[in-house]
Amino acid sequence: MKKFTSIILIGLLAASMSFAGCASAPKTEQPTTVKATEKATEKATEKATEKATEKPTEAPTTEEPTTEKPTEKPTEKETEPPTQGISREYQNALKSAKSYLNYTAFSKEGLYDQLLYEKYSEDAARYAVDNVVTDWEENAVKCAESYLEYSSFSKEELYEQLIYEKFTEEQARYAVDKVY
Repeated sequence: MKKFTSIILIGLLAASMSFAGCASAPKTEQPTTVKATEKATEKATEKATEKATEKPTEAPTTEEPTTEKPTEKPTEKETEPPTQGISREYQNALKSAKSYLNYTAFSKEGLYDQLLYEKYSEDAARYAVDNVVTDWEENAVKCAESYLEYSSFSKEELYEQLIYEKFTEEQARYAVDKVY
């Protein structure tokens, strides 16, 4: 388990340095914005490190499992697309997409580009971004909040930055309206 956690941590650290999402270099090369991007990357890396090194909060139990079915909401697995008949590459691209979205905000096309950067085929990357369960507008909001946390942007600059990050015009406008 320790070796697996280390591999994940190394992968996440490497990925956080090459994100095409909110941690990418801003469109304008202003020193404060570059520093903000570096801080956002550091924050994502710290979150990834904390997540990968967390210990379980519950001790294992030796109780016998009950036969009653709990009445809970459907699990993520129940809302995922079926994997039967889907190639390993497509399944792995989808897992990578989910992993990236757990640590930073991406536009759909930004995530697609990131998966291409990770050497997934165009078809596998497209499958992943088309099938990952996420709210792209909320990703735009998270990205906008991330930029504003570390730097100052006018409404128009923030909008242009989100467009640069490959959010749609509608998603960028939604995010700017929501954070201002």
